[in-house]
Amino acid sequence: SLTLVKPAIFSPYAGAALSSFTVASGAKVVFDSAGYSSGSWTYPTGSLLNFPSITVGGLLQGGLLSVNTTSLTVSGNLSCEAQDHTIAFAALNVSSSGSIVHNYPLTMIAPAGQTCSSFTVGGTVKLDQ
Repeated sequence: SLTLVKPAIFSPYAGAALSSFTVASGAKVVFDSAGYSSGSWTYPTGSLLNFPSITVGGLLQGGLLSVNTTSLTVSGNLSCEAQDHTIAFAALNVSSSGSIVHNYPLTMIAPAGQTCSSFTVGGTVKLDQ
């Protein structure tokens, strides 16, 4: 498990690229645990996940989270408040065992220069709870 007290921004070092972010089955990742504890996010910018591929097989409590990806696959549980209530993806797949929970209305858009190619839900997507 990985618990970060404050939000996280993932950025590659010069000349490198980040290719994927994965939370393995049975694993737990929490961004901004201080924000979860206090009921108020620590920083107004929140955490940033800007990867071509994001896979959540375990539990990801993203806090205030900005998501920009080509492929978002959820077979575990993704719980967050999306920055500006928007997530960007080209393909979303929520398997039968997966769930996404967002407490407000959510705008789903394609990343810049891409189109949304698929939106597949076999599990649970709860918005505006």
